[in-house]
Amino acid sequence: MAEICELRTILETAAVRLVCERATDAQLARQRDSVEFTYVYHDRHSYSDFLDRNLEFHRAIAVAAGNQRLVDALTRHLNELTRVFHLGLDLRDSAEEMRAEHLALTEALLARAGDRAEAVSRSQIARSQHRVVAALVGSSGSVPSNHLAGDVQIK
Repeated sequence: MAEICELRTILETAAVRLVCERATDAQLARQRDSVEFTYVYHDRHSYSDFLDRNLEFHRAIAVAAGNQRLVDALTRHLNELTRVFHLGLDLRDSAEEMRAEHLALTEALLARAGDRAEAVSRSQIARSQHRVVAALVGSSGSVPSNHLAGDVQIK
């Protein structure tokens, strides 16, 4: 799981950096308009809809980065993670937390603040990883640190 999240971090932080440099104002406005989505805890149909919209949210960031190979790689990677993301959603209600993460990332992109966008992205991925690993080990308690790629706090 650490390697999977490490690759996701590499892809997504590269994407947000490029977006801050390359995205058009129209692309950023569409990203802002796509941030309002969530799920209902313990409603698995809701999870599927949320994960579809989440994939599109992150894919749109890669598209705005202007690198089709990055779009393809990130899309493949997130598609592979969908099954384990379902597990993480069922562990605890993180809907508001994830909405806030998407909003914080979008605000950083709108400001073209590359350092902040990268920090938000890293933190979001680390929290997602923690949820998934906790679900895989069957506990909502602490996860051994050797299962985590690292955590960055949003300041």
